[in-house]
Amino acid sequence: GGKMAPLGHLLIFVRTWSRFCAGRRAFSDGPGAASGWKLYGALCLQRRPLLAQPPSPEEEEMAELTQQIEVDKSLYSDHELRCFAEDEFLRQRSKEKYDIPEKIVLVQDIEDAWEQKFQKFKPAPRITGSWTRICCFWLSRNLEMKIYGCCPRQNGIKERLYETQ
Repeated sequence: GGKMAPLGHLLIFVRTWSRFCAGRRAFSDGPGAASGWKLYGALCLQRRPLLAQPPSPEEEEMAELTQQIEVDKSLYSDHELRCFAEDEFLRQRSKEKYDIPEKIVLVQDIEDAWEQKFQKFKPAPRITGSWTRICCFWLSRNLEMKIYGCCPRQNGIKERLYETQ
């Protein structure tokens, strides 16, 4: 019955394929043909899906333990560790179906406060009025011009003029 059906389909396919090749061979036989044979080939592969069984409780516990070891040995920042702890807390809360106490500050609230501080921040000017009075030469200097410096040499008495860009 059921086990012979694929073999029967294969035999029908081979028989049909050989008839097809014979018909093609008859067309190719002629005075100009170098050989009476033409070679045809086909291959059909079917990959079966790989089904894995769900992990056992011991495997799940070991995976959680290795994850905790990775977190402990990692270089996560305090904020990232707080995100992980909050995710775990929210997962537990959804399982146990209880409300969040009002005292808890979520990571998203902290990030929003940081974003508001960043939006309000205005940097101080780099050049102040007193700086322009003291160093007006350096502010008006052309930065493309070369700077020359005179430095004593270490191995001799001569002074040498160095040029930098």
